[in-house]
Parts: sequence; C-alpha cells; structure tokens
Amino acid sequence: LEVVAELSSGGSRPSQVFILPGDREAYVLNAGGDDNIGVLQLDGAASSFSRTIDTGNTGVSWTNFGIRSDLEFTPDGSFALLANPFDNQVQLIDLGLHQVLKSIPLTGFPLQIAVSDDFGEGAYAAITLKDADQIALLNDDGSDWVLVGTYPCADNPVRIDYDPARRGFRVISTADQ
Repeated sequence: LEVVAELSSGGSRPSQVFILPGDREAYVLNAGGDDNIGVLQLDGAASSFSRTIDTGNTGVSWTNFGIRSDLEFTPDGSFALLANPFDNQVQLIDLGLHQVLKSIPLTGFPLQIAVSDDFGEGAYAAITLKDADQIALLNDDGSDWVLVGTYPCADNPVRIDYDPARRGFRVISTADQ
C-alpha cells in the first residue's frame, strides 16, 4: 500500500486509467491539448511509459457531476472501443498495434460503452447516445465492428452495463422512468 513509481501519462490532464485484464498494460485517457491515450507497461516499481495513441476528441458530460468518455476492452483483450463524443464517433483501437483502426460515426454524443461476452455470434457493444436519448448497438462479426442499429431509451442515458446472466444491456437514465 505505497506508491512505487510515478509515470508520465504521455499527455496532459490525465483523467482516467483503464487496466487491461491480466494487469500487464494500463491505458490513460489524457484530455488536455491534443487528446490521446498513454500506454503504460505495468511491472510494479519497474513500470514504464510506453507510447501514446492519438485519438479523437474525448470529453465529459456534466450530468451527474461529470461522466467522462469511456474505454472498454473486447472479451479477448485484443481491441478497445473509445467514445469520442465531441467527434460523434467511437474508435476501434488495436491493442497489439496500439493504433486506431477505424472510426464508427454515431450521432448524439456517444459517451458510455458496455461490451458483451462473445457467445457464438461475436461480441456486441452498446453505447449511450446521451443527447439523442438512444443507445447504439455494434457487432463484431469476426472481421469488423459494424453498426447494427440505434434504439430509443429513456431521456438522458448516463450509464450502461452488460448483464451476462441475461445476455443483455442495462441502461441507467436520469429520467424518472
């Protein structure tokens, strides 16, 4: 329970840290200047900054005292999906190459992401479209992530989570519903 290393985040105003399952890498969202993700190699006191990944414009909604852009990993840990709300897109990031492979346009301030298990049909990702009062559903068909569709939900969706027992997504909204 002590600090064993202080590392660069690779940018300015680091706001969130996401640790890849297996605890070998961490991804730091930097929201100052040119937004980017700093990649850290984790090894206790020997941990080190590795590189940055240039990203789109990450952001924050001040609903509920601040909800920031989300970064979620695919079930196999090979890819990540990053919400870029001010650019109205989600980026697919290859975690082996540490680069953005593609941007998927989504209108309505994409902010929070949940990724399902892969249960024979590929993994799914659900993204809150905060300003559109919708969620978007993406599917990894094995070769690419594609938009399945957008679906209405209660006003101002602020959080989303995957429920593996029901193979579905749960959305939390600030509406009284």
